[in-house]
Amino acid sequence: MPKTNDTPLEEDEQATFVQWLEAKKIKFTAIPNSTWTHSWSQKVKNKKTGLRPGFPDMVCALPAKGLLFIEMKRRKGGFVSPEQQQWLDALQALDGVEARACYGCDNAIAFVEEIMNA
Repeated sequence: MPKTNDTPLEEDEQATFVQWLEAKKIKFTAIPNSTWTHSWSQKVKNKKTGLRPGFPDMVCALPAKGLLFIEMKRRKGGFVSPEQQQWLDALQALDGVEARACYGCDNAIAFVEEIMNA
């Protein structure tokens, strides 16, 4: 009998992270940047209006610390695409910005706490 994968989905990890951010009263938003669609007209519209693949999933504003960009991934099996890594590198190069791929909710929370306590 095959084993089932009990690793939470990325969206479940992100939803738990959002609950933590809300509890901590941290200002944040998710970036609705999914570019997958069957519709060619929607693909053209997305590109024309500036949607680009790989932009991080979340942005958090930490007073006196700056902006955090987080690319959420599953705890196990998640990987960063070349486009995602290019965005993370470009954002990390900016003053007042931290950008990282986080593997699961706990990793994302640790990243926020690391920056808040720096």
